[in-house]
Amino acid sequence: MSSSVYVKLPSSEVDVRFQVGNCTQANVADVSSLIKQVIKGSKSSDTLGQVQRSFASAESTIANSADTFHKLSALATHIGYQEEAIEKSIRLSESVTEQLNMVQWSRQAVLSLYKALLQRGYKDLRYTDKDFYLRLVRAEFQKQKSVTDAEQKQKQLDRGLFLLENNRAKVL
Repeated sequence: MSSSVYVKLPSSEVDVRFQVGNCTQANVADVSSLIKQVIKGSKSSDTLGQVQRSFASAESTIANSADTFHKLSALATHIGYQEEAIEKSIRLSESVTEQLNMVQWSRQAVLSLYKALLQRGYKDLRYTDKDFYLRLVRAEFQKQKSVTDAEQKQKQLDRGLFLLENNRAKVL
């Protein structure tokens, strides 16, 4: 960086000026090189500062991403639990729907049979009192109302359909 300049004792004044001029030029060149190096170092320092800030920002982003990933993982687990609960509810609701349909079908079928027996009796009765027949049909249906066994209910429903289809409603 600095050049070595040996100064000899002046032999003349011109020599001294010449040597001082050379030394001054060498010193100016050295100072110029030094300033360039300082400027480069300053730019490097600025660049390093920017890189350091970028790394800090990236590190923060990575930490946030890791945190978000953990939250999403927990959310996915909870969604899985909710999916299982929904599937269980769907299975249960399908079962309940089937049971309601069976109950509704049974109720409608019994009411339809009851009305049909009454209509057939009113239409075809010749030798039996209509009020007596109505009380008899009502009493039979009231008696069978307390039956809870599905097989027994179906059996009674089939019996009523048989009486209706074979014109035996008059005899009940």
